[in-house]
Amino acid sequence: MSKEINNLEDLKLIELDIMKKIHKICTKNGLQYYLAFGSLIGAVRHNGFIPWDDDIDIYMMRNDYEKLCQIITDNEQSYQLKVFNSASSNKYYRNMTKICDSRTVLIEKKYKEKVELGVNVDVWPLDYSSNINFIAKLRSWHCIILHSLFFLQDIELEQTNLKRRLGIFIANLFGKPEAKISKCERLINKYSRKQSDKVICYSYDKYIPFDKDLFSRPILMRFEDAEFYIPNGYNEILSDIYGDYMTFPPESERNPKHDALAYWKESN
Repeated sequence: MSKEINNLEDLKLIELDIMKKIHKICTKNGLQYYLAFGSLIGAVRHNGFIPWDDDIDIYMMRNDYEKLCQIITDNEQSYQLKVFNSASSNKYYRNMTKICDSRTVLIEKKYKEKVELGVNVDVWPLDYSSNINFIAKLRSWHCIILHSLFFLQDIELEQTNLKRRLGIFIANLFGKPEAKISKCERLINKYSRKQSDKVICYSYDKYIPFDKDLFSRPILMRFEDAEFYIPNGYNEILSDIYGDYMTFPPESERNPKHDALAYWKESN
């Protein structure tokens, strides 16, 4: 019988182990990552996980992101990791990657397609953006619309309200999710490092262009019993996304973000 992973601290230990492996792979292969979002707040404010957080997020520039995915895909058994993204699974409708512990299974309850992931670390690609803010934001809004449409097509109807059901119906009128993902990827590959002074995470729902200099010098920061890289411009990045990120949210908001079932595979 499979053993359920129903304790937040046990889940964090597995995610931390995945992150240590990612750090080792990136260091060995000359790839650069940075802690992102809540994990970046956790490193700066707590020297580890935000106590009530339940995941790890990292940024990677698109080129390194793709190299990491390929290295892990080529060495799944030795690393005990598996890559899940829209390229590896036609049932995965998101423009980012999950690096999963292949000894585990994780099922996200709110999604219609019950993809058997594993306990994972989220990897978010950074892309170069137009230096003109108006054009950058216009392209971002185009991606927001595409993301919203293919995201809605994967929401479990039984777990949503009438307003969202209407959105799902409209999303289905605009074709299959794969076509929207493909269109989004064409939009985000327009600019190169030489053309642009800005980077942006088109896969996230807050599309903020950042000066690429904010990611020019990685800094090692303590995270639990390890050290992981954060961007040198972490204060400006976090302030732009969250405002006063050093202030704790109200206790009513200190809850895990994800509703998922996780367990060890029978052989473990």
